[in-house]
Amino acid sequence: MHKLTLEATLGALLHDIGKTVCRSGQGGSHADRGGDLLPASWQSPGIRDCVRFHHGADAEHCLPADHPAWLVSFANRLAAGSGGESREETGSTDVTRPLRSIFSHLNGEHPHLYLSPMPREGKGDLPLHQETPVTAGEYAAIADKLRAGLSQIQPDESGVCAVLQLLEDCLGFVPGNLTQEESDISLFDHSKITAALASCVSEYLLDRAET
Repeated sequence: MHKLTLEATLGALLHDIGKTVCRSGQGGSHADRGGDLLPASWQSPGIRDCVRFHHGADAEHCLPADHPAWLVSFANRLAAGSGGESREETGSTDVTRPLRSIFSHLNGEHPHLYLSPMPREGKGDLPLHQETPVTAGEYAAIADKLRAGLSQIQPDESGVCAVLQLLEDCLGFVPGNLTQEESDISLFDHSKITAALASCVSEYLLDRAET
């Protein structure tokens, strides 16, 4: 795998992990918190800057035009939809909202099904009718599990599948964008789509020698 594609893929997979830290009550920018969450073995400038600059803020003053962070920023906007991804750091977002099941819209029915956000660890938890608020402690536990898991994975091509598994375990039942009325896309699914788009765009540019 080309270095540009590898860094864009891993950076895109991890670009929103800082949301777990912000939602735990520590505040700040989820882009910066995500960079801080990366263990020392993941502190390569390419991947770290993909996480810190995935919204493109200040990137034009800090990063060269061929940096993979631009691919992650572009892919993130595509994955979030035409309106782009809204920020949660405004203070008006209810971070206690759980993930709503996508089956809430099956056949026009709206049974209001919700999922617990705690790490899955291979368990197939079923959605519940009760909307239980997500606590700051639960998000802190998820952030700790992410940090510990990443410290056991090498940031290279062999680690991509391991990162996918870790993110599915930790973020598969965590809502992605809480600023939307219906939070039924998990943070894992958003990150996986972002990574797929970023890697495809990287390979396209490499094929055309336009990096």
